[in-house]
Amino acid sequence: MITTDESKITVKADNTSVTVILHDDVKVVYGTETLTSDKIAYGDTVTLTIQNDLCTKVKITARQSDWGDLGGEITEISTTVDGKYIVVKDGSTYTTVNLASDVKVSYGTITGKTADYLRIHDVVRIDLVNHKAAEIRITSRTATGS
Repeated sequence: MITTDESKITVKADNTSVTVILHDDVKVVYGTETLTSDKIAYGDTVTLTIQNDLCTKVKITARQSDWGDLGGEITEISTTVDGKYIVVKDGSTYTTVNLASDVKVSYGTITGKTADYLRIHDVVRIDLVNHKAAEIRITSRTATGS
């Protein structure tokens, strides 16, 4: 299990935690994919390569159980000439997510919906493909849906 911030990683194994500093050019891999260090998620299972007291490589061997690349509460839904986008708040972080034109939206057993089904304050998990939301799963919705 790991936790990260911008410059270091904390790995916990056998009830022992070790924190190491990430090299400026740390290589992060998951399967055949090369990622940036901000894609390391809490709960990932990792193998680290340490050189000169710096972590130079993080190999993610298993991902956390949360589905999707990001999640949070929808605070804005808008349309521009380039298509629809949503703004998602996770803690104090706001992320603008462009929606694929064929994004698939689901809520519980309701599947096959389009972006028009989304509402402000929906809590969602989002799967990104080519930096656009390809699939959105609504995990909770206010009673009024406002």
